Amino acid sequence: MDLGKVVGSKIHNVTGAPEASLGLVEDWALDVDSGSVYEKTAEGWQLRGSFKGEKGAPGQDGAPGAQGPKGDRGEPGQDGVDGKTPALSINDEGHLIAAYPD
Repeated sequence: MDLGKVVGSKIHNVTGAPEASLGLVEDWALDVDSGSVYEKTAEGWQLRGSFKGEKGAPGQDGAPGAQGPKGDRGEPGQDGVDGKTPALSINDEGHLIAAYPD
């Protein structure tokens, strides 16, 4: 082992291409947004590849799910008033008025 030469061995998480001042020769950097992988050489950071490939085609639709169970029957509702239909109007103040015939 040559202790006179310092070499890198880290993997840096970056967003975008790594800054020239980051790391040591033989370090690596992963652009966490794009998946691009860089190696630092004596000439600087070199793009070596990507963990992300091209976007694939959409997949096929899945099969329909199973029918859910039928719920329990609810309690009967209350009887209505007397079956008369109100006349609806809006007054000058914007309130809804329901007037029932006699």
